[in-house]
Amino acid sequence: MARIHAETAYQNALAYVYALIRGSEYARAIAEMTQAGGQRLAPAFRHDGNHSWYVIGDAFCKMGDYSAAAQAFRRALRCWPGDGEALMALGNSYSETQRPKLAARCLRKAIPLSPKRAADCRFNLGNALFDMQNYEAAAAEYAAAAATGGKKTAAKARKMLARLGVDTKGD
Repeated sequence: MARIHAETAYQNALAYVYALIRGSEYARAIAEMTQAGGQRLAPAFRHDGNHSWYVIGDAFCKMGDYSAAAQAFRRALRCWPGDGEALMALGNSYSETQRPKLAARCLRKAIPLSPKRAADCRFNLGNALFDMQNYEAAAAEYAAAAATGGKKTAAKARKMLARLGVDTKGD
């Protein structure tokens, strides 16, 4: 019974935070979810630390604070190391803070853990490799993203392939 109560309390608290985020009140959402200056989760959000830290990381991304976002995503991964979405988000945060090697490491790990998002991971991995000036490897990731992604991801991947001088006419 206590578990059901904790889940209900968590869902109610999360609904309020989602409403804040929909209203672009990111800092307020983060403050609602944390205590001790953002160093730990508020009691209502401890029920699912992985998801709570992910939501906090996402709010930091929306605010453009990618260093703080990376810290939150690392905390999410401490709760559930196999979370492919958190690995992808961490990799993207590293890319935004000009840390392409760390981005590539996270994105490579995320690909098999998030099969539905694999094409997006591959595109972002291509970007990290491009930033490291590893153009051949970047082209391979862009080609994989173009071949397996949805229309938007495939179009972005083909654009990057063209930028690298790779012919995509036969695709």
